[in-house]
This record gives sequence, C-alpha cells and structure tokens, in this order.
Amino acid sequence: MRLRILGGHQIESAEGRATAFLIDETIAIDAGGLTGGLTVDEQAAIDTILLTHYHFDHIRDLPFIGLPVLESSRQIAIHCTQLVYDALLKSILNEVVWLNLFRPVPDGASAAFAHRSVSAGTPFTVKQYEVLPLDNRHHPCRSSPTS
Repeated sequence: MRLRILGGHQIESAEGRATAFLIDETIAIDAGGLTGGLTVDEQAAIDTILLTHYHFDHIRDLPFIGLPVLESSRQIAIHCTQLVYDALLKSILNEVVWLNLFRPVPDGASAAFAHRSVSAGTPFTVKQYEVLPLDNRHHPCRSSPTS
C-alpha cells in the first residue's frame, strides 16, 4: 500500500490542505484537499473516493474532481453512507451550487459519480482492500443535513 497524505486540516493555507488521503494513486479517502495536492493527471487516475462524512473539509473538492470526468468515458465510485449522499445532493451537488454529478448530463454523457452505498459496521471491498466504515459523526451539528 502506498499512502499519500494530501491534507489533514480543517483549514486551507499555503502550508496545508483540508483532509484528503490517496492510496495507490487511485483510491482517495475524503476529498477536502485533492485538487490542491495533485496534478490534473494525478486527479484523473482516481477511480474511487471513500467519504468518511459530509463536513465541508472532507468533500470540498468533489465538484472539481468530478467535472472533468463528464468529458471522459470513465466514472468515479463514491463510497459513502446514505446520510452523506443525501447531504451532498442537498447542499452542493444540488443543481444550484453545482451540477449533480451523480446524474447524467443533458447532452447524454454518463454521470461522473456512481454512489456505492455503505453502512457503518458493514465491511466492503475496494480492489484488494477490505474497508470497515464507522459511524463518523465526530461532533454534533446544529441541524441535520436532511432537515
């Protein structure tokens, strides 16, 4: 396993990026600091993103990773809980702030992202790795993303 730490902060600065890790150049864990930490060619190699939760410092770069995919024949698998998926569609990928990259675009191009639903405590496999999702609501929010 080759692990690259692209960011591990809740802030963005010249010295650090929001949370993102890259495994074997193709699997991202979170998407807070992907674009600032990778070249365009390195971004294009990502085919899987595991989202730990919906806070902005973990999802921020999803729109910028997904947009170039619409012009290709590939798709990125987004592994996350239904709660995270719903929050993405409500807050960012909602056709107001940004395109819904989980839906095909009107010109017939495939969706950039494919949702792969996961549940806390239920392991799944990504390539040669077994992943165990945890319930990662690590600090309380003022309101639910679905309210």
